[in-house]
Amino acid sequence: MEELCMEIERRSGIKCYERSIENVLSSVLVTSDFWKIVKDSEEVLVLVSDIINVLEEKGYLEETNGKISLTDKGKQLIESMKLYEKTSFECDSCEGRGISIEEHKDLLKEFMRYHEKRPKPIRKYDQGFVTPSTTIARISFMMEKGDLGGKRIIVLGDDDLVSIAAALSGYPKEIAVIEIDSRITDFISKAAKEIGFDIQIHERDLREPLPSELVGRFHTFFTDPPETLKALQLFIGRGITSLIGERCSGYFGLTRVEASLEKWREIQRILLDDFKVVITDIIRSFNKYMNWDYIKETKAWNKSTKWIPEDIWYTSYLYRIETLSGTKSRNERVDEDIYQDVESSTS
Repeated sequence: MEELCMEIERRSGIKCYERSIENVLSSVLVTSDFWKIVKDSEEVLVLVSDIINVLEEKGYLEETNGKISLTDKGKQLIESMKLYEKTSFECDSCEGRGISIEEHKDLLKEFMRYHEKRPKPIRKYDQGFVTPSTTIARISFMMEKGDLGGKRIIVLGDDDLVSIAAALSGYPKEIAVIEIDSRITDFISKAAKEIGFDIQIHERDLREPLPSELVGRFHTFFTDPPETLKALQLFIGRGITSLIGERCSGYFGLTRVEASLEKWREIQRILLDDFKVVITDIIRSFNKYMNWDYIKETKAWNKSTKWIPEDIWYTSYLYRIETLSGTKSRNERVDEDIYQDVESSTS
């Protein structure tokens, strides 16, 4: 197994553990669909692809018409490793979030009118929007946490239209959006007029420092950045910069599809040591993403079995953080590429 890990790591440039291979094999026991294997294994997509390729070369797996299955040799390996199926016990009612949106079913119905007309995601800005129920679950969770009702909230990048859902809810005192895509800013502006809520819209690149009028103004920020360390530091740093001070909150998403546990460890170190915030919540598979039209243009497609995903496979954990005495922020200009690293596959 050690030799397999070394070969896989050499190809992918990503640390491979015996546990990584176990997770992929356990997922293959449940499904032959590449995208579902990525989702169930909770390993980085690039790594999953190379694990499958190496195991296929060694005679443990085979691919037929885009579907992946165990060979007889692979079944023997499973028995020797005493592996079990990657079984899901996710709650159907709340979709595994632990948050009910039943109280907001009317809000969901209203939000759908805008969701259905929204601009399509484009690759240029690494866009990919979540399901409507995810957006409403975000509203429900922020409300439960006391981060929305009567609060000033800022959304850093809003292809998910969180600002529109928040405006429809009527909960926040103030809503601001920073968004680089003029299609989305125009859409939010028109929606805000229809709703009758004055959403402050700032069309700008977050690599530029926040303007003074947005610094230290808000109680809550929400963001869903690209998953490079540079992007995560940038978006979260800007979010913290926008907050009033102590005991304010921030939300962001983080996958296992494009973020290894090594990256998780580093981002958690940055949160605790550099930004000096506290992590209050990490909710698995909270954010569920719609399949996007440009999938065939991505690295993920090239690493896949070239089979169009039929179900939702890209999900992320929802992080909630709080500021405390001594929390630090960052607001300097960033000129580097924030979209790509060795673990990236969908941008």
